[in-house]
Amino acid sequence: MSKIVCKFSIFLIEIKFLSKYFVFLRLHFNIIRMKTFAKVLSLVIILALCPIAGLRAQNKADSLRKAYDFAGAVDLCGQMISSTEDSLEREMWDASMVLAQNGLSMTEFCLDPEVVAKVRLPIKDFHLFYPMQAGSWYPVPNQLDSSEFDGFAQALYFPRGADEIYFSAPDSSGFRNIYQTQYLDSLWSVPESVYDMITSQSNEIYPLLSPDGQTLFFASDGLYGMGGYDIYSTTWNPDTESWEMPVNLGFPFSSPYDDFLFYNTPDGKYSIFASNRETSRDSVNIYVLAYDSNPIRRAINDTDRLREIASLNPKTSAKIDNTSAVRSSLVENSEVQKYSLQADLVKSLRDSLYRFHDQIDVAELQGRLNEAIRTLQRLEMDFLSSGLSFDLSALQKESQRQVVGVKSGFTFSKNEPGSEFHLDIEQPEPSEEDAAAAAAAARQKQNARRSKAKPVEITRYNLVITPANGRALSSAAISAIRSCTSKDIIRHLDNGVVTFRIGQFDTPDPIHIIIEQLARNGEQNCTIQEETITVQQP
Repeated sequence: MSKIVCKFSIFLIEIKFLSKYFVFLRLHFNIIRMKTFAKVLSLVIILALCPIAGLRAQNKADSLRKAYDFAGAVDLCGQMISSTEDSLEREMWDASMVLAQNGLSMTEFCLDPEVVAKVRLPIKDFHLFYPMQAGSWYPVPNQLDSSEFDGFAQALYFPRGADEIYFSAPDSSGFRNIYQTQYLDSLWSVPESVYDMITSQSNEIYPLLSPDGQTLFFASDGLYGMGGYDIYSTTWNPDTESWEMPVNLGFPFSSPYDDFLFYNTPDGKYSIFASNRETSRDSVNIYVLAYDSNPIRRAINDTDRLREIASLNPKTSAKIDNTSAVRSSLVENSEVQKYSLQADLVKSLRDSLYRFHDQIDVAELQGRLNEAIRTLQRLEMDFLSSGLSFDLSALQKESQRQVVGVKSGFTFSKNEPGSEFHLDIEQPEPSEEDAAAAAAAARQKQNARRSKAKPVEITRYNLVITPANGRALSSAAISAIRSCTSKDIIRHLDNGVVTFRIGQFDTPDPIHIIIEQLARNGEQNCTIQEETITVQQP
């Protein structure tokens, strides 16, 4: 009987490691989203050939990376790469090594932001608690975004009055890319994929355009990062009339977990993003950080310090002034202002009851709250009988919004989602001549940052490195690159050949400097790649 129990225990342990290994495969190779027979067969082969010891090692490497011990993960991956001759297993360890090296590299440029607030919310509606325009998030599926994805891409952001929409939707291969459509007179343009530079054979979700229209924030699980979804930004270049190479926002905005939906409040006070670090699968944390217009980055090598910063715990419980970030944009006359002040009193009493329930006379405060609610209801009745012209339902929603997070000093108020919407999208004409005319007309209707121009060819330069060991860059090589540039290091695998690309550069001069530094560290296989781009110039 004891032998049977022992064998069953070993079987459960092996299943546990297999399941964790499957999660790793999902993270690095998007196996769950790959539907072809060949990809499924590859998964079966890898699982069949990889021994339990290898799964344990992989699980350990993954745990080290998620514990921010990137150096330990790099060492373990290096040991496993050198000890295996199996090509599939080596490819798995190469992918793990890249993530660990990326994490190690990114810790050379860390931020230690001032954390204002942190609150845990259900993943199904966390976006409704952002201090954004009410009714601006529309549920998925909808006309532009046809399907939900991994529990993250649940809504599309479309604020009232916007004449330009950026959204995430599946492409023909099943990966989510970023698309854009513009309002042209009476129709919306046919959605087009945003510049290829910010899309990849991976998923890009939650695009948000900055108020000035010059910066696009989004999350990706396939660009340069340390695992999961990382947060990126790309800026609009008016000279080339295109989006620049995306840049990882870096640690601690990005982590080995899933980080997404970055937003700077229009009042310039706060930066907000969400992450599933330190949470269960059905919830996320929302972090509110003091906006820093001139962030200072520095190297942090202590693992405990990295964990402390990544936890993003507020250092103060003082009341935060976030009124301008959460207040509704309702137009207020004297009567509406009176109602709003009463609504603020109701919310304040609710907050106090929630925050100090273990320190105060709950019955007394509850009585004050009930009286304030009755006064608010009387004001609503006065509005209904006065015939004043304003949206009472909007005022009621404002006073009844769910409020959380008051213990942190920052009030998270739940907004109402938008209702279903319909966009009249222009249809492409079958005639080539008509299509060309429509395209020309659409270009003329672009927003102010795009102007009439003639096509011009310009050259951009990239550094391409083929690692000496054929698999990964050494820590010395990464340090040499980082001493010269902060541009992303992007790994490519083409027909079994691993290369790393750094760019783009306007001239080859900075690339020559990087090549000299790499040569001093034993990395000789470097080439300069020219890329000709057709742009619009005035």
